[in-house]
Amino acid sequence: MLYQTAVPGAAHNAEQRSPPPNCFPGTRIQILEILRNWVNDSTNTAPIYWLYGAAGVGKSAVAQTISEEFVNNRLAASFFFSRADPKRNHLQLFSPPFLFNLRRLTPLDHFSEIPLILLFVTTLILSMPLLSNNSRNS
Repeated sequence: MLYQTAVPGAAHNAEQRSPPPNCFPGTRIQILEILRNWVNDSTNTAPIYWLYGAAGVGKSAVAQTISEEFVNNRLAASFFFSRADPKRNHLQLFSPPFLFNLRRLTPLDHFSEIPLILLFVTTLILSMPLLSNNSRNS
């Protein structure tokens, strides 16, 4: 059921976003370094980094670049919003695909906190009737 609510084109590696926006070499050095340090800081208590700015300043390119750099060892999930896509231009459909991406992770991945993430996501999925297979029985 959760898979059925996935939003095509929202993930950093989605075919619909090809070619994805990336930072040109030598650009946005300061923000990329800030984000790399944030990702690699094991003492960091902020699980989310809010990247904001005016339209067209390169937020998606920065997020894409960081997603690609950390896809194999730190990226748990990604969701790229788009004004032009009715499934990606509001928060209503954000949670299901994001939770789906988190839920597909296994303890074999490179996340030290993965059992906690899986417990949280599983509990959340089971508590949300629209995301649970049990919703048919309700």
